[in-house]
Parts: sequence; C-alpha cells; structure tokens
Amino acid sequence: MDQRAKTDTPTPSGALRGEIGPVQLFALGFGPIVGSAWVVILGDWLGAGGPGGSILGFVAGTVIMVAIGACYAELTARAPMTGGEFTFTRRVYGRFPGFVVGWFIMLCWVCVTVLEGLALGWFAELLVPQLRMAPLYRLFGADVTVVHLAIGLLGALVIAFVNYSGSRAIVRFQSFFTYGFLAVAGAILGYMLLNGDPRNIAPAFPETSGASWKAGALSILASAAFMFNGFQSVAQAVEERSARTSLRTVGWIMMAVIAAAGAFYCLVILAASVAAPWGDLANAELALLAAVRTLPGGVWLGSVLIGTTMASLVKTWNSTFLMAVRTLVALGRERMVPSVFATVHRESGTPRAAVFLVAALNIAGLVLGRGAIISLVDMSAASVTLCFLLCSAAVLILRNKDKTRPAFSAPGGVATVCVAMAGSLVMMGSALVLPLFESEGLPLLHALLIGWLTLGAAFWVFYGARRRP
Repeated sequence: MDQRAKTDTPTPSGALRGEIGPVQLFALGFGPIVGSAWVVILGDWLGAGGPGGSILGFVAGTVIMVAIGACYAELTARAPMTGGEFTFTRRVYGRFPGFVVGWFIMLCWVCVTVLEGLALGWFAELLVPQLRMAPLYRLFGADVTVVHLAIGLLGALVIAFVNYSGSRAIVRFQSFFTYGFLAVAGAILGYMLLNGDPRNIAPAFPETSGASWKAGALSILASAAFMFNGFQSVAQAVEERSARTSLRTVGWIMMAVIAAAGAFYCLVILAASVAAPWGDLANAELALLAAVRTLPGGVWLGSVLIGTTMASLVKTWNSTFLMAVRTLVALGRERMVPSVFATVHRESGTPRAAVFLVAALNIAGLVLGRGAIISLVDMSAASVTLCFLLCSAAVLILRNKDKTRPAFSAPGGVATVCVAMAGSLVMMGSALVLPLFESEGLPLLHALLIGWLTLGAAFWVFYGARRRP
C-alpha cells in the first residue's frame, strides 16, 4: 500500500485538526449572526417600535445574549470539545437529554442552511431581474422556479466543497466573506449617515392609539434568540483552535461577536432612519434598500447593497454548515448516530461522511421553496431557545459539582447566569407559547416540532439507546 493510501485511511476516533486563530474565530462567530434580516425585516422593526424602540429592543437583546454567550464560553472552557449544546447537555444532564438537544439543534442548523439557499436565490432575482422565470410549482404559498433551485444547489455544492476541504479552507473562506462584508456594509451605512437628515428620525419613540414603541421593543427582544443565533460556531471550532489561542481568548471572542452584532443592528436602524423618513420605510418590502435608493447614486448603491447581502448569506451559510457537521460528529462519537459520521480522515482532518449528509439534507430542503422560510425560522428559534435555557442552567450545575475554576468563567458570576436563564425563558415563551394564542388549532410550528420529536424518539429506541461509545 502506498503512503498516500495510508494517510487517507479514516479513523472513527480521529480528532478534528486546525490552526484557527482569534481573527478567524471572530469571523466564524460573527458571520452566521448577521445574515439577511438587517435588509429583509428592517421595515418590521421600524413599524413595530420606531427607531428608538427598535434600538432599545436590540440593546436589551444584546445584553441578554451576551450573558448567554458568557455561559456558553464557560461551558466551552470546561468541555473544550466540538458539539456545542449537545456536548454540554450530554455532560451535565446525561445521555438521553443530550440526544434530544443534539437532535433538535441539528434541526436548527439544517433549517438555517436551507434558509440561506432559498434566500440566495431570491436576492439573485432582485439583483438581476432577468433571472425571473415561470414557476415550476407552488408550495407554501410561494412560487419555486428553476433559478431558485439552481442557485440554491450551486451554493450548497460550493459550501459543501469548502467544508470538505478542511478547516483551513473553511476559515479562509469565512474570513474573506466576513471582513469583506463588514468593509462594504460599513461604507454603505456610513454613506447613509453622512447624506441623510437627522430630522427623519422623528418621532423616535412613536405612540399611537393602537400601538406603543414599548411593545415593539419587547417583540424585538423576544426575537433575539434567532437574531443573534450563530455565535455558537466559536464553541464548535474549539478543537480546531491554534495552540496560541487560549480558552480564555475563545470565551471573550464568543461574547465579542454578540456585542458586535448588536452594535451592527443598531447602526443599520439608525442609518436607515436618517436616510429617509422611517414611517415610509416601515411599509417598504425591503426598507434598507428603499432608504439607500433615496440618496444620490442610490440606484447603483442599491445593487451594491443586494450584492453585499448575498455575500452575507454565504458567510452565514458556511458557519452554519460547519455547526451542523460538528454536531453530527459529536453525536457520532457518542454512537447516537452511526459512528461513521465521527470519522475524520488523517490527511485533511475532515469528517467527510458528516459533510456529505449535511449537504444532502441542505439540498433536499431547497425543494420546499421560499414559502417555507417562516416555518424554518420558527423551528430554528424554538429549537435554540430550549438549548439556551438548558445550557445556562448547566453552568450552575457544573459549578456545584466541580469547584475547579475553569480557564474562563462568566463575568458577573451567578447574576450573569440568572440573566441568561431569565432571558432564555422569555424568548422560549415567545417562540413556543405565543403561537398557541395566535392560531386556531395546533400551529404548524408545533406540528412540525412534534413530528421531528417523534422521529427522534423512534431513532433513539431503535438505535441510540442500544449503542454506547
């Protein structure tokens, strides 16, 4: 057997390898948080709370999410292994609760990869209207075209290839798109601030007979679980950090990406509200695009904004794909799914079987079309809020069991953990309880979650419960 064949031999217990430094970790963490929502639903934010209420909602959401990030950072320091939420809950709560969390967080990450593929096709049509074609079929109230499917498929194949190529390719790809995005988006927002009129912000805190900015701020706070979701990719990549990157540094990066994302959202709201009267933007389909087009050179700048949003989707897609793969690796190590998914090739350090499965699920989900986006968002938010609550509580449990001080402890101690738990409860109530009062009968979200839980229970009975690592 030649030497190359030897080095390509997979090993089920192989460790993930990489040389991911602080700059790359920041890109992995920030990239998936800021996707396309800052362009797509800015009008909803302004309509709900006005500029002032929206900004206050994001400030409050940032505080809570930084507290949750601090809990994740401490858990990562105590268990510096890939798998994120699954690894933490498996260690604290046991095998079956760990499987439930792993099962649902996999659903979350796969839903987001599908979401990015669907959104990319939509923005491509906005950028190049000639791409619009007659629909192949209609599903969930939206048309699905050849272009939607083709662009989503191409994007999924590119992301899969990057992740197949190893951690070095992943972080180079991610850094290029994340820092390139920040440079261009920052320039656009700066241009809007310089060329806008501050009088457009008034009234910053609208009060009408039918609505209050306070309710709008609260709704934005309640959505923080989805708006800030993705910082966990820092924890997922902890095994692949460079030797010079300490666990303490990893912890601070995890909190920093959340704070940076919160600042970015607030800057978007401020820039749009200065560029054009925010009351007009609240009714626009894409409020930020409408604001940009009111400025000198706005038509050209609008195309740049759409292209920048597409780049943003790519970076979100890449990090989320990584998280899905790393969660699958962790499940495979515990033999809760076939151990082949934990196999890492010696030469590339890549869990290739896991990459193939996530890519297949990503591509299969594209057939759902753009009409499924709301359901995908709701399922992702519901899944991740449960994880936030369990992981925040896990910090207190581990502190009680293990008095050893980890390399990183959540700043603020028990108070920070309590803020994280309380905020998680609020967001979980918004994601799971409110839909029960807003629809007749069983909401689609709950039906989908029950179906996924039933499938997971069957898988556990016939496979997971019978296997031990």
